[in-house]
Amino acid sequence: MAKIAYSDKSASADPSDPEKKWRAEDANEVKESVNDLYDTKADHTNTAVALTDGSAIALTATRHTLTSDEAEITFTSSYTGDDITIELTLNTTETEWTFPSGSLCVSDGVSSGSNVLTLVGVSGDEYVVSLKKRSAGGYYVVAKNMDR
Repeated sequence: MAKIAYSDKSASADPSDPEKKWRAEDANEVKESVNDLYDTKADHTNTAVALTDGSAIALTATRHTLTSDEAEITFTSSYTGDDITIELTLNTTETEWTFPSGSLCVSDGVSSGSNVLTLVGVSGDEYVVSLKKRSAGGYYVVAKNMDR
């Protein structure tokens, strides 16, 4: 995708000045830029990426689903946006998730004071875990057990 490069246009411009006229190539440039932006952003909107359960997981999009029975998971993120949501089905009774350094975690209203999120529940519980990028680095991580 490229920025639109044509010169400013004016409805009151001198018709003999080709730089101020709206031309077919100008319209095509706008169309191409808008279509590229749509194609880039459409993949990130309301599309959940299923994560593969394991001891190390990379977050790559704005929305993920995960079914996990892991006791411990370390998360990394290559996603450049500010917000990430994980819809989790917990298939164990307790798990500890470690997020990048500088993250602060809260589970059901209880702060861990660190980058470690502890989830305790009943196998089959469903959680929503939201990450918000911190300006100081890391994430604010908030988890809510939706079955309690």
